[in-house]
Amino acid sequence: MEMHKTPDGSDASLPDVYELEASVATSNLHGSGSQEPLHSDYEQYGAQSPVHGPVEVDWEGPDDPENPRRWSKSRRLICTTLVSCLSLSANLAATMYAPGSVSLAIDFKTRNVTLVAMTVSIYLLGFALGPMIWAPLSEIYGRLPVYHVSNVIYFSFLWGCAFAHNLDQFLLFRFLSGCGASASMTVGGGTIADLLEHPGQDSLALKIFGLGPLLGPVIGPVAGGFVVQTVGWRWTFYVLIIVQGTLTLLCFAFLRETAAPLLLARKAKKLEQETGQAHKAKGANTNVPLTQVLSRGLLRPFKMLLFLPTVSLLSFYNAFVFGLIYLLFTTFPEVYINTYKFTAGVSGLAFLGLGSGMIGGLFLFNVIIQRSTEKKGLTNCAPQPELYLPVMMTFSPCLPIGFFWYGWTAHYEVHWILPILGTVFVGFGAFAVIMATIAYLMTTYGPMAAASALAVNGILRYTFAAFLPLAGPSLYAKLGLGWGNSVLGFICILFIPIPFWFYKYGKWLRERFPMDF
Repeated sequence: MEMHKTPDGSDASLPDVYELEASVATSNLHGSGSQEPLHSDYEQYGAQSPVHGPVEVDWEGPDDPENPRRWSKSRRLICTTLVSCLSLSANLAATMYAPGSVSLAIDFKTRNVTLVAMTVSIYLLGFALGPMIWAPLSEIYGRLPVYHVSNVIYFSFLWGCAFAHNLDQFLLFRFLSGCGASASMTVGGGTIADLLEHPGQDSLALKIFGLGPLLGPVIGPVAGGFVVQTVGWRWTFYVLIIVQGTLTLLCFAFLRETAAPLLLARKAKKLEQETGQAHKAKGANTNVPLTQVLSRGLLRPFKMLLFLPTVSLLSFYNAFVFGLIYLLFTTFPEVYINTYKFTAGVSGLAFLGLGSGMIGGLFLFNVIIQRSTEKKGLTNCAPQPELYLPVMMTFSPCLPIGFFWYGWTAHYEVHWILPILGTVFVGFGAFAVIMATIAYLMTTYGPMAAASALAVNGILRYTFAAFLPLAGPSLYAKLGLGWGNSVLGFICILFIPIPFWFYKYGKWLRERFPMDF
């Protein structure tokens, strides 16, 4: 790009010059031609060509192939598929080992029931704390380094779990593997936002990514039950090592950086080396110290939780629903082994009701969002976040229906298929709530802040998933399966008005509580 320097003494006309620069840059960016502004463009406004400070670098027009949102469909599909598989792998590890916790207690000669339960839940504590590190790092250093580092950490401590010699070692390695695995859920949402103009642009990719946290814990116990029954609990980790090792190698080979600010910064640095003139990425503030940027990035998720109702309320609803799913995971074996006399391996099949509901929610959610965007003419433009709330408004009542159905059919010990059919409704409603929340947050806060918003969501979600299941056994012991699940259903009913409230007042709330930090 040819630059035109301003002679000394032309400061009086700077405001008009900057207005001209903005108009010319905008017209170039949106496809009015590829010509650069000439001297005559400035002279007609009575100004001279300016260069004050670094040259701002942006994408070369709306179809710049370096822009991740303009990559080929196959290249974007590779990235979204790898990120979705990482999320699935991380969530498989959450419950795949669970059927082997009794065998581990025997091997390590412990009768402490709390510690045995902790061998499962401490992994979820790693999920809750990991986003506090990965989210700000991804916004400062980019997505790709975070994926590579976290993949290696996760893979390494899976080996530690597999070869642990005592309970203390196992708990430590299990927690650290959870910290490493959590990056794929936290940073993955930002990657999807980087690649899509808006979530409705390729809703199937978004839904597949969101299915990992829900479907992984369903597949895990089914596979883990048979693995533990045949070759022992350590083999659940050997299987995970094979899966995660393969994904780690594929990510090193095919995954690419998608964070636009970092890519523009690299472009600016390259131009600076070629021309000898200072360049900076569009919107970058080069005067802010790195320590200040890092501390701001670490604090942003907590500020969003405290000061943005759109983040806090939806995330608490999301977290409660996710905690309920894990409460069912921890109580299914006892219900189906003791009540319906299933074997340990076969009892894992009871989780397929939840999984079927989630898969049904995936495809129905995808169809509804596609039709909504086409009906409103939003196929190629960014929709309002409220586009995703009617799905939650319509299908969130499936949650209490499912808990009432599951609880009372199991209470009266009717045929085992009926409680499983009740959990289909739970899975369906849970998917609608969780996916609508992810899409809403990503659309509201954009590619970079989406990582922090999803970090808040992840911290709450996995904290609830770690601790809410601990209340399940005592709840069912005191109230029974019927009234115990009814209590959970009534609490779900209390949350139903939230999406209606955001649908009516969401725009006002975003204006009243802007994200200016």
